[in-house]
Amino acid sequence: MTRKEIIEFLKSKNVEFNPTLRLADLEALYKKHSSGEPIPLGTTPTGDVPPAEPKTEMGQLLEMMGTVVKKVGDMESRLTKVEGPTGNEFKNNVKTSDVDSATKSKESVDEKIVKIVEETLGVDFGIDMEVFQDRPGFLFTVIVPQRLSDMPPSTRPVLDKETGKYKVQTDGKTPMLEDYIPQDRRSRAIGSSQSYDAIRDHCNKVRSYLVSYYTKMSKPLPEFKLKG
Repeated sequence: MTRKEIIEFLKSKNVEFNPTLRLADLEALYKKHSSGEPIPLGTTPTGDVPPAEPKTEMGQLLEMMGTVVKKVGDMESRLTKVEGPTGNEFKNNVKTSDVDSATKSKESVDEKIVKIVEETLGVDFGIDMEVFQDRPGFLFTVIVPQRLSDMPPSTRPVLDKETGKYKVQTDGKTPMLEDYIPQDRRSRAIGSSQSYDAIRDHCNKVRSYLVSYYTKMSKPLPEFKLKG
């Protein structure tokens, strides 16, 4: 079913939910309420129907575990979808668009910093630097290319480029949403007393994390297209 159809179904069943949820979460709600009639909002159980019991510590723990498992499943699903039949191809093939975007992000960055990033992580890793206004130093950010990112998919409102406003459903209120992969940004505050060594250390930690992540996921190790 489409997002719109699921939302209309849930509304017809008087289910209280957030319409901006991801499609996977909406589908889960649909499966939950399509097999039985939920109690309308604002009413309490009557007759032989027992009231809902408060969640125990064990119940809360199981719920938290279920959330963690679902998030891992979402990441696995994204990797499987993006990787295709050959996982190595996903890790090894550097996209020209990522290299172009990374190159553009480095146009006004110190050449020494650019060299550190490209020699440690690769030519398709971007850079963002934000100078602090209230103290010396800056926020140094490495932008991980999507082919190596572990960011799970998310949703966002759809912007109408012609009107500059967000699109809504036929009811005129519910926002239209689209799935997307958020930008993977790894940041570290660099003080004025710190040198290029701090930047290199941050890049090495980002690299170590990515290698560790794919090792834990039993995925082929990523290839970093370094600039020698």
